Amino acid sequence: MGTNIKLDDSNDASKRLAKQYAAINQAFDKLESGGAIFVDDETAKSCMEARKAKIRNRDATAK
Repeated sequence: MGTNIKLDDSNDASKRLAKQYAAINQAFDKLESGGAIFVDDETAKSCMEARKAKIRNRDATAK
């Protein structure tokens, strides 16, 4: 009745977690060095919509 976790599964999960942790550390290092800034949610959404539109326009003109 217990949870059966294969060693391979837990090893894969550990590797994924380690990669995520490394990415978080890299983001904070970049922030602390002045290479990144935090923006509010609305600004981030607006920037992403602009990027998406640019990609869509590029893809539409390539066809």
